[in-house]
Amino acid sequence: TYTLTVTNLGPSDAQAVIVADTTLSDLDPASIVASASNGATCDTTVSCALGTVAPGVVTVTIDGTVLASVTNPIVNSASVDSSTDDPEPDNNESSVTTDVTPVADIGIVKTLLTSPPVPGTPVTYQLVVTNAGPSDAADVTVADLIDPAVTGLTVDAAGCSFDGQLLGCALGIVAPGSITILVTGDLDEAFLGPLTNGALVDTSTDEGVDESPNSSSVTEQAAPDADLGLIKT
Repeated sequence: TYTLTVTNLGPSDAQAVIVADTTLSDLDPASIVASASNGATCDTTVSCALGTVAPGVVTVTIDGTVLASVTNPIVNSASVDSSTDDPEPDNNESSVTTDVTPVADIGIVKTLLTSPPVPGTPVTYQLVVTNAGPSDAADVTVADLIDPAVTGLTVDAAGCSFDGQLLGCALGIVAPGSITILVTGDLDEAFLGPLTNGALVDTSTDEGVDESPNSSSVTEQAAPDADLGLIKT
């Protein structure tokens, strides 16, 4: 919330007063709401036509939501103008700098889509990386060590690769929302289980209260399936 205090030290009324605050690019345009204490109309650019301002004070309030991608300090400037002669125009502009502290609550959930795991058949894991916001999460990484009984590993997500059985993902910046990663491999035909696997997610961004778990594991008992047959002649 920004508060703009417009003063008229007189002695005369100020005519055709306009307040402008157009340095709001770090705010979500759809969230911007501006109002003036004298009932004047303000648009969302923000420009307020205050009309005639008698000696005294008129305040303009601007509310908005900071974009999730903003990480640097926000510099905001506003100005006031009038058709009436102003003997001191140097004080008709004002700026304020606000520090930004990104907070992103990331989490991960891992599931085995091919449940129960049948030895000798493909298995597929699903990893869902979430960012509950409110900010973008920076330098997001995922680590997942797959059981050696699963071979021929593949992953469908950009930024992910295997080093042996270790899946590593460098996802970079993750906006609020979710990213799904699928890992597929072949389960050894002699495996008897249980098949246990866990994944971790991390970020360099402050997670605040951190209500979402940064690790997830799944354990499924192998379900061998052998179609035996016998033909006697």
